[in-house]
Amino acid sequence: MAQNANMSFISKFYPARHAGVILATALLASCGSSSDTPKAPPQLHLACQTVECDCRAPRTSLFSDAETTEIIWRKNGDAACPAGFTLERAKVDFLGRRK
Repeated sequence: MAQNANMSFISKFYPARHAGVILATALLASCGSSSDTPKAPPQLHLACQTVECDCRAPRTSLFSDAETTEIIWRKNGDAACPAGFTLERAKVDFLGRRK
Protein backbone atom coordinates (compact mmCIF):
# COMPACT_ATOMS: atom_id res chain seq x y z
CA MET A 1 0.00 0.00 0.00
CA ALA A 2 2.87 2.37 0.69
CA GLN A 3 4.09 1.82 -2.83
CA ASN A 4 0.75 2.92 -4.32
CA ALA A 5 0.83 6.12 -2.27
CA ASN A 6 4.34 6.85 -3.54
CA MET A 7 3.30 6.33 -7.18
CA SER A 8 0.34 8.70 -6.85
CA PHE A 9 2.67 11.40 -5.50
CA ILE A 10 4.94 11.11 -8.59
CA SER A 11 2.03 11.10 -11.03
CA LYS A 12 0.66 14.31 -9.47
CA PHE A 13 3.83 16.27 -10.23
CA TYR A 14 4.58 14.76 -13.63
CA PRO A 15 2.76 17.50 -15.62
CA ALA A 16 4.45 20.18 -13.53
CA ARG A 17 7.85 18.63 -14.26
CA HIS A 18 7.13 18.61 -18.00
CA ALA A 19 5.99 22.22 -17.86
CA GLY A 20 9.18 23.17 -16.00
CA VAL A 21 11.37 21.47 -18.61
CA ILE A 22 9.50 23.18 -21.45
CA LEU A 23 9.73 26.55 -19.71
CA ALA A 24 13.46 26.14 -19.07
CA THR A 25 14.06 25.12 -22.68
CA ALA A 26 12.10 28.11 -23.97
CA LEU A 27 14.01 30.44 -21.67
CA LEU A 28 17.35 29.07 -22.84
CA ALA A 29 16.34 29.34 -26.50
CA SER A 30 15.27 32.95 -26.06
CA CYS A 31 18.76 33.85 -24.83
CA GLY A 32 20.29 32.89 -28.17
CA SER A 33 20.80 35.25 -31.07
CA SER A 34 19.51 34.56 -34.54
CA SER A 35 22.42 36.26 -36.29
CA ASP A 36 26.13 36.70 -35.71
CA THR A 37 26.34 39.82 -37.88
CA PRO A 38 26.02 43.21 -36.21
CA LYS A 39 22.83 45.13 -36.93
CA ALA A 40 24.68 48.39 -37.58
CA PRO A 41 28.21 49.10 -38.81
CA PRO A 42 30.71 49.78 -36.04
CA GLN A 43 31.19 53.42 -35.15
CA LEU A 44 34.92 53.49 -35.72
CA HIS A 45 34.98 57.25 -36.13
CA LEU A 46 34.38 57.39 -32.36
CA ALA A 47 36.42 54.32 -31.35
CA CYS A 48 39.54 55.53 -33.16
CA GLN A 49 39.83 58.34 -30.61
CA THR A 50 41.02 55.78 -28.05
CA VAL A 51 42.30 52.77 -30.06
CA GLU A 52 44.73 52.56 -32.97
CA CYS A 53 43.13 52.67 -36.41
CA ASP A 54 44.27 52.77 -40.04
CA CYS A 55 42.85 54.07 -43.28
CA ARG A 56 43.16 51.15 -45.71
CA ALA A 57 42.49 50.87 -49.41
CA PRO A 58 40.79 47.73 -50.74
CA ARG A 59 43.21 44.85 -51.43
CA THR A 60 44.14 44.65 -55.08
CA SER A 61 45.81 41.24 -55.00
CA LEU A 62 46.02 38.24 -52.74
CA PHE A 63 49.76 38.54 -52.13
CA SER A 64 50.05 42.26 -51.34
CA ASP A 65 49.07 44.27 -48.30
CA ALA A 66 46.44 46.94 -48.60
CA GLU A 67 47.75 50.48 -48.97
CA THR A 68 47.39 52.68 -45.87
CA THR A 69 47.30 56.42 -45.42
CA GLU A 70 47.01 58.90 -42.55
CA ILE A 71 43.73 59.40 -40.72
CA ILE A 72 42.00 62.74 -41.21
CA TRP A 73 40.91 64.19 -37.85
CA ARG A 74 37.86 66.45 -37.93
CA LYS A 75 37.40 69.42 -35.62
CA ASN A 76 34.90 67.53 -33.46
CA GLY A 77 37.44 64.72 -32.87
CA ASP A 78 35.99 62.16 -35.27
CA ALA A 79 38.32 60.12 -37.46
CA ALA A 80 37.81 59.99 -41.21
CA CYS A 81 39.61 58.68 -44.29
CA PRO A 82 40.21 60.13 -47.76
CA ALA A 83 38.06 58.90 -50.65
CA GLY A 84 38.75 55.27 -51.58
CA PHE A 85 39.97 54.30 -48.10
CA THR A 86 38.04 52.76 -45.22
CA LEU A 87 38.60 53.13 -41.50
CA GLU A 88 39.70 49.89 -39.78
CA ARG A 89 41.12 48.99 -36.39
CA ALA A 90 44.84 48.37 -36.46
CA LYS A 91 45.88 44.83 -35.61
CA VAL A 92 48.11 44.86 -32.54
CA ASP A 93 49.63 42.14 -30.38
CA PHE A 94 49.14 41.85 -26.62
CA LEU A 95 51.87 44.46 -25.97
CA GLY A 96 50.22 47.03 -28.24
CA ARG A 97 52.70 46.68 -31.11
CA ARG A 98 51.33 46.67 -34.66
CA LYS A 99 51.35 43.32 -36.41
